[in-house]
Amino acid sequence: MVNEEFWNALDKLVTQSEIVIDRPKGTAHPRYPDFIYEVD
Repeated sequence: MVNEEFWNALDKLVTQSEIVIDRPKGTAHPRYPDFIYEVD
């Protein structure tokens, strides 16, 4: 099933990757200061 393959691939990607939040919630985009990140 395609949907199951997608979720399995996504699970593998998440478990094998390092997740870095480099722009936390409430901060502005460096080149577009009017754009504020609403979520981490």
